[in-house]
Amino acid sequence: MTTSSDKPEKSKLPIPDRVHERLPKFLNDINIHFTLAHERDVFLTAALPIMANSLKGVVGCHHDGLVAPNLYTFIVAPSASGKGVLRFARELGLLIENRFQGRSLPSDEAASDLEAVVKPLSSVCRKTFFLPGNTSETGLLEALVDNGGSGVIVESEMKTLLSAMKNSIGDLRYYLLNGFHQEQISKQRKGVRVFVPRPTFSIVASGTPEDVVALIPNLQDGLFSRFAFYSFEAPSYWKTHRPTNSGEMLQQAIQDAAVILNEINTVLSQRGTDLVIELPPGGWDHFDAVFDQEMNEIIAIGPAALEASVKRSAHIAFRIACILTTLDAYETGSDLSKADRITADLEHVEIAVELAVHYLQHAKQIAASLYGSKMSNAEARKEEFIARLPLSEFSTDVAHRIGTEMGMSKRTINYWLVKLVESGTLIRLRQGMYARAIIQQAPEGEGRTHPRARRQLSTIPS
Repeated sequence: MTTSSDKPEKSKLPIPDRVHERLPKFLNDINIHFTLAHERDVFLTAALPIMANSLKGVVGCHHDGLVAPNLYTFIVAPSASGKGVLRFARELGLLIENRFQGRSLPSDEAASDLEAVVKPLSSVCRKTFFLPGNTSETGLLEALVDNGGSGVIVESEMKTLLSAMKNSIGDLRYYLLNGFHQEQISKQRKGVRVFVPRPTFSIVASGTPEDVVALIPNLQDGLFSRFAFYSFEAPSYWKTHRPTNSGEMLQQAIQDAAVILNEINTVLSQRGTDLVIELPPGGWDHFDAVFDQEMNEIIAIGPAALEASVKRSAHIAFRIACILTTLDAYETGSDLSKADRITADLEHVEIAVELAVHYLQHAKQIAASLYGSKMSNAEARKEEFIARLPLSEFSTDVAHRIGTEMGMSKRTINYWLVKLVESGTLIRLRQGMYARAIIQQAPEGEGRTHPRARRQLSTIPS
């Protein structure tokens, strides 16, 4: 019988082992029971938003102010590809949900009409941890009001949410657009203004490529950049339905993790103030270096519509860093009930940034495959730029003049100079001076390297 171990992975960009190995222990205790790389990747991608919303009152100190760590993730794969691993992630929040559901409700909250839920958001209402996906726009709005804007939408079939909202897709988009940046949501219903001052809900969605396009019609849509995408194609093999010890151990590890998240949520819920997460100066330096490089690449290569994805990937990385920092503080014995501020370790920042950049690479792949955002035009401009460069030595100023004539910014020109040196297309002779490494055709048909380039290749340090 062909098993999973006999078949290669088809995930184009699996999350590196080094990332998984540095995650909180209770997550690694779960990951070891997944036999395929895409299974543990899907679990982690789905678990992040659930963990984010279990951290009540945790906020990160950011340029935009104090920011909650809510996340939107979208797992994209063909039908019957193994997206069902998402259900294991959902179980992480079941104890919190059960605790919420066990609360008694005042009798005056029995009414179901919308006016009945327009009350101070601090009051105890029909609070839940999981927000409904298969509901109307009004039902979702009621749930957000009851929850004070918090909660997690977990939808393993995006078609379900799209179908339920087919007559009010505009409202759903409004909620999602505002919710990511925690901007007020307000609606006028039956003469009553219904509002959520600061939504902090998260979303875990999975679906087919067609579902992505149904929710996000084009790459310029602001929703695209708000999601952390993970896409894969599962290997083709028969997976036995026979119960195994590994399956039982996986279930136990998930239950243990659910207990941990419930304990953390209980402690944080009893605080009277927010728990503030700060990044160390070195963490911000790492952020700036990595995302500046990602932005330079998009500016140079395109498509321009992905610039928003780079910017929001930094937001995603920051929120993941806040999640990892809080979980690590709990695992290492910090008293979350008393701490006012916690400074993230640089390691947590590095993991978060690598994860966010990884999701950005998936977004690029999805952009190319679903929206036709090819980079051929940018590549053609690069080739034209190379062709215009002098055959003799030239300076950075000359490269700037040529690029400027082509409508390129100095930032893009400098980016291409670095990349062309790295690829061997250009030779850096000395500071500010370059030469083209030209392969000329000899009369007898044998290629040869330009003499200047050949000389410099042996002297320029790698």
